[in-house]
Amino acid sequence: MIKNRLMHLSNIALCVVLFFAAAQISFAAPCPVTTGFESPDYLLGDLDGQQGWLATDTVNVQNSTVLFGSQAVEITSNSQTVYESGSSSEVIWFEVQCLPTAGTEYPELPMEAGASCVLFFHATGGITCLDGDGDGSGNWYSTGIMVTEWTRLAIRQDFAAHTWDLYVNGVEKFSGLGNAYNTTAFENMEFNAGSAGPMLLDEMHIGTDAAIPPIITAISDDTTMQGDPYSLSPSLSQMSTFDATWSLQGSPPAGMTINPTTGQIDWDSATAADSPYTITLRCSSSTGFDEESYILNVVIESTAITQWTLY
Repeated sequence: MIKNRLMHLSNIALCVVLFFAAAQISFAAPCPVTTGFESPDYLLGDLDGQQGWLATDTVNVQNSTVLFGSQAVEITSNSQTVYESGSSSEVIWFEVQCLPTAGTEYPELPMEAGASCVLFFHATGGITCLDGDGDGSGNWYSTGIMVTEWTRLAIRQDFAAHTWDLYVNGVEKFSGLGNAYNTTAFENMEFNAGSAGPMLLDEMHIGTDAAIPPIITAISDDTTMQGDPYSLSPSLSQMSTFDATWSLQGSPPAGMTINPTTGQIDWDSATAADSPYTITLRCSSSTGFDEESYILNVVIESTAITQWTLY
């Protein structure tokens, strides 16, 4: 293979408050930050105190349920974690892979002073966002997206315009939602898991730009027979902030195609004429791209001839 390449609100000036039906964790570190909660930076066990995270109740780095890599964070029921950071930038991007347990209660309004962007996971409405009025209240709007598997959330918080946008798995769902309060700078965010069940986090980024590019999982060299149909379904070891597009690079064999959405390669009938082939896939989005190459051998089936000679 060839490789090219949030709780009960208690703190002010919150950039992101994610409501899950209530454990809490907090993080203190300079912005920007990108982490997959992997070793050696993160050790298995209690997250509290690791790399600036502050946690109450039971919040652990664990290796039993992960999306990418070998570790992720689990916020157990009725626990909370907070990430305290800071930036004077007018625009902040927050991105995370999450697997929450939805709740049935809406957060009470008005919100506690300082909250800006607020969303939570509702058992029937799915991902639900507050279109704030700048004075702690506003209206709740549902995306209708039920989160039953790992999902990438990306939030663009504009402190100058006092608005925020939501992207789910790379697709913009809401734009120009109002802040709960018209805060002017990012200080921290809080994650909460309620009594309904735990919340899992993986692959988190906070910064002034959307910065998560796609990364293709390594592909091993492959072999197929001449005349046989050939297919390959690649995967990503890291999903992009935004929708990604797949393509074939270089000089793929005639008749080989790739699905631009899924990346699946199909070849109706393999030919050995120019075998071995170097197959290069590219996955690209507005945050960057990744390429992965592998060798494909097409072999001709040999016909054994048995000869009998009688004397």
